Amino acid sequence: MMYDTRLTHHPKITQLFHGTRKSSMASLHQHGIQPIACCNEFSKAPTFYTTNDPQQAFELPLHNHPGLPPDSPIAIFQFNIPTAVLHGDLPPSEGEQPFDVKRYLPSDNLANWRTFCDQNMSRDHCGFNHAYDIVIGPLCIPSSAPLQPFQIKTTPVPTTQIAFCTKRAGRWLEQHVQRVFVEDCGEE
Repeated sequence: MMYDTRLTHHPKITQLFHGTRKSSMASLHQHGIQPIACCNEFSKAPTFYTTNDPQQAFELPLHNHPGLPPDSPIAIFQFNIPTAVLHGDLPPSEGEQPFDVKRYLPSDNLANWRTFCDQNMSRDHCGFNHAYDIVIGPLCIPSSAPLQPFQIKTTPVPTTQIAFCTKRAGRWLEQHVQRVFVEDCGEE
């Protein structure tokens, strides 16, 4: 079952996905989660994005992550993580503080979500940053039109991005890789 922010009672374990290219897997295995330092919607800090939808995890590197070499197959990481830790209700391990989590739910005002994302992307707000370990919100496509969450058409569940914004959150996430799917390009 896909992670659904509309639920009031979530399953104990949440599946999240991250898409990349097979050529990038060695770096992830060797160095762990090392997000690229660039502007992103969820944080001024380097952020590692995951999604609740495996199709979206596949499509993002297909369109936005050129492979080196160019024919490098797409690889999808599946993470199985405790939902209570993801939401900041329980600490990731004994003796630690729970994660500080910012969650935008479907019932929240999307104008506030857009402002949050715009401030993170704006060079004029370079002083704006937050202290959240994890930010959870709808996937939105930048546009001058009113903000509408994006949804993959093959599922009734809203497409959600989960951003791991601190090194502590990234180290915890990398402990929960369940499996890696690599695109079969028909090579013999």
